[in-house]
Parts: sequence; structure tokens; C-alpha cells
Amino acid sequence: MSQHPSLTALTALVLAFGAFQPASAEILTLGKDQTPAVMTKADTPKRGMRMSEVVKKYGQPTRKLPPVGGASPQRPPITRWDYPGFTVYFENKYVVHTVINAPAQPAPPDATPAPAKPAAPMSPAEPKPAAPADGMDSSTPQTNSK
Repeated sequence: MSQHPSLTALTALVLAFGAFQPASAEILTLGKDQTPAVMTKADTPKRGMRMSEVVKKYGQPTRKLPPVGGASPQRPPITRWDYPGFTVYFENKYVVHTVINAPAQPAPPDATPAPAKPAAPMSPAEPKPAAPADGMDSSTPQTNSK
């Protein structure tokens, strides 16, 4: 079964140019008007890089967390390395994700939580009026039966 020559050439071109596209991380930000915008940062570890390549290119991380998981092939060990400005997640020895750390934003002045109000003091229960001597409840309407 042979393929059409132009289809094979097109496939080769797509694969060749797709392999050379620069990888970048994306940042989703919200502006003052709450409009989302995507920013990119090209100089972060790329998916598939080995731990040794990350150290060679970016140096030692400021913090290395121990691996989590790894009890089975379905749950491989995931390791996190923190760098100034981004965090790298590894599955086994390979980068699976890089997260760009957002700069700390000061809280708006109206976002300060209000102090909790103290509970109102409980008023003592008012005593119920005593029942009339005839055993009738004065709160129920009485009818004359003649």
C-alpha cells in the first residue's frame, strides 16, 4: 500500500517545522478591568528535558521537594523544584510541566477581612404566664356555647 507522494512530503514538512517551534510557558493574568490576557515566558525548562539538563541550563533550584507517588507504574514519582520565578515538575527524571510564579500582588484595601462581631449576650428567658385556675389556656379563643 503506497501513499501519495505529495501527502508524504506534506507530512514530513509538518513534522519538521513542528519540531523547531520554540516552546514557551503561558501566564494567564487579569488586568484591572478583569480582562484575561495570556503572557508568555520563553526561557523556562521545556517538557521532556532531563533533570541534569535543567540543572546545567538553570543551575541548582532554590528548593527541591522529595518525590511524591511512585508506588506503581500508574503513579510515577513526581518531583518539584522551585526556582526564582518558576517551578518545575518532573515525572521520574523528565520535565512534565513548568509553572511561572505570579508576582505577589498586594491585597486591595477593601479586601481586609472585617473583625468578627462578638456574639450578642443571651437574654434570660422570660417566664411564661401561669395557666388560669380553670385549666383553660387564655391564648385560645373561647366560644359561648348556649
